[in-house]
Amino acid sequence: MFTFLPNYPAGKIHPHYRGRWIVVEQDGAVPVYRYPLFADHSANLWRRALGMVSMSLSIGLAYPALRRFRPDVLLVQSPPLLLATSGWALAGAVQAKLVLNLSDLWPSALADLGALSRQSWSYRLLHQLEKFLYQKAGLVIGQSGEILQYLAVHAPAVPSLLYRNGVDLASFAVMATVPSHKTPIKIVYTGLFGLAQGILSLCQRVDFQALGAELHLYGDGAERQQLADLIAAQPTRGIFLHQPIPMAQIPGLLTQFDAALVAQKSHVYGTVPSKLYEAMAAGLPVIYLGAGEGARLVRESGAGWVCAPGDAAALAQLMQNWPHEPAIIQQMSRNGRTAAALTFNRDVYLQELLVSLTKIIPK
Repeated sequence: MFTFLPNYPAGKIHPHYRGRWIVVEQDGAVPVYRYPLFADHSANLWRRALGMVSMSLSIGLAYPALRRFRPDVLLVQSPPLLLATSGWALAGAVQAKLVLNLSDLWPSALADLGALSRQSWSYRLLHQLEKFLYQKAGLVIGQSGEILQYLAVHAPAVPSLLYRNGVDLASFAVMATVPSHKTPIKIVYTGLFGLAQGILSLCQRVDFQALGAELHLYGDGAERQQLADLIAAQPTRGIFLHQPIPMAQIPGLLTQFDAALVAQKSHVYGTVPSKLYEAMAAGLPVIYLGAGEGARLVRESGAGWVCAPGDAAALAQLMQNWPHEPAIIQQMSRNGRTAAALTFNRDVYLQELLVSLTKIIPK
């Protein structure tokens, strides 16, 4: 595996890796090569762009190791598009098949977030670059149905596969989450505090304590300090900010709450927050502030409620009208676990991916 020095979710190199250049580690039987980068998850677009450029350049240091391994397939994450471009060059240099894993659609997602105009020259340039990369790939993996729909329009000849992040059901196998029906209603959010999620805006506009609820925040990101300042200045709003916790502890954490908040500040076509699947597997009713495919999945599964992206007023109204009948909450809990097991099982997606990869590997 070829990746970068750990910096998620704060956008800062983790203390153990600071001052180091190339780090080679072993994760079980898998060697992990970590390369330097300029880490920054701030709201400053130029600094974030510099971080992406540093990734695309730094990954070139992987060439000697790739020459030794001589892989049949090079699986490359996109976005950022510049990293995918470097992946294409490396795949060609070692004569490996390029497989692109699309978690978001760039530049479309940047336009949806208001960071880029669809009429700008930079958007047109990035759009041409993405189409070029799709055409050079032996397989493109999309993490949502919307991404596959986009590929069908813009790169119809390219083989594609739906591979959702899904959920590791084994991590939730012993869970028996039954949300309580007492007040305050305890809501949990785990993940990034960034521009795309809009958590700061929600906290500024909703007084959870006045509505008989608590919002517990676990994570990091560009808005964390502002959230901490808001809570310090207004400590009676029912908002609690906690330190990020390891992924392995998420299943146990979720069982302590009554509902899970999954939030988007605006609809980004092709994006489905992966926290949705974990909440379902834990049996937590989902409060989904978003639109598009994620909202449809919540509605169709009957696993929670849907509000428009960033709609703080609708969230407050939901708190006021919270259904305290145990049967309603328990049915949502069962619906979520059923959807996780039957539709979002990561093992199933992995098996389908392995089958697709064998089809493109040269005999």
